[in-house]
Amino acid sequence: ANGINTQTCGFTANGYKSMVYRVNLDTSSGTSLNTLFSKSMTANMTASMSPTNLTSTITIANLRFRQITAGGSTCGITDTYATYCWGANSNGQVGNNSTTNVLLPVQISQGAIPTGVVLKSIDADQYTVCAIGSNESSYCWGSDVDGVLGNGDVSYQNSLVPSLVLKGAIPANVTLKSISVGSNYACGVGTNNKVYCWGSNVYGLLGNGESSNNYYITPVAVSDGEIPPTTKLLSVSAGAVTTCATGSDGEVYCWGSNSGGMLGNGTSGGVSVTPVLVSQGSVPAPVSLVSVVNGTTASCALGNDGNSYCWGQGYLLGNNNNFTIQSSPAPVTQTSSGVFNSIVTTSLGVICGINNSG
Repeated sequence: ANGINTQTCGFTANGYKSMVYRVNLDTSSGTSLNTLFSKSMTANMTASMSPTNLTSTITIANLRFRQITAGGSTCGITDTYATYCWGANSNGQVGNNSTTNVLLPVQISQGAIPTGVVLKSIDADQYTVCAIGSNESSYCWGSDVDGVLGNGDVSYQNSLVPSLVLKGAIPANVTLKSISVGSNYACGVGTNNKVYCWGSNVYGLLGNGESSNNYYITPVAVSDGEIPPTTKLLSVSAGAVTTCATGSDGEVYCWGSNSGGMLGNGTSGGVSVTPVLVSQGSVPAPVSLVSVVNGTTASCALGNDGNSYCWGQGYLLGNNNNFTIQSSPAPVTQTSSGVFNSIVTTSLGVICGINNSG
């Protein structure tokens, strides 16, 4: 199907903690998902698409969301560009100037977001949420461990409301057009098609060529490494121990930990503090990799042939290969007909995909 993909999420109860699973839902036909969220509350989520204006929304608690992201908390941007969050709030990741857990969507506080500016994209990890505003500035809130908020605060204080991500090494005429939050660090793709990261540099996650387990409280530029000079970076995925990005050449480049073959370059062990090329592996020669996600022990990319290819170690490979190391891309085994439209990773590091057969 050729419908627009929109993010939705499902929830299961696990004691007092909501476990959140993110998938992309192909909305070329109306689809409904009835889900349980929090310990004792239910919500109806309806995704629909109008063929005339190509819009899609999700309804939760009478709010219509155009985008949802799930980490320790869940946040969404409504069809009117208001931002709501709910869920765990121990570090202020709900963004409502509180640390009390929230069971229903609440609108985030204004914080450093100027009056009249709305958020247009958002991403969440377990304790931190980051977003991009209509003024092209980026904002983060929640935990500031290792400087993940990117606001230059040397005291690493949690922010209970949105704080401004400083420019750091981002050129004055460049803004971030996408953002991804990992474990105590975040990365974004600039309008110059370069990647910038900030926060924890353990395993070389920031990709700036430094081998020390340092941290940066403002963005630094990811080094070119094995990325060809003519290749533009189109997307970035910040994970737990590895960062990966897709290039305009149809390739994927990764940096950080290579435990269990997470870099996908045919080797295992050690780290890379600059981007390395993911090997061809079992990806057919004409196929381009168009998106990438990082799980806890594996990474997966979606090919323009509709197949997913994974590398790393463990059950996340999706090929019935338990804990054998797969150091280059191997195809995911599908149990149904069709091809993948999208793949995502969840706040628990699980990798999911939706194919065109539903």
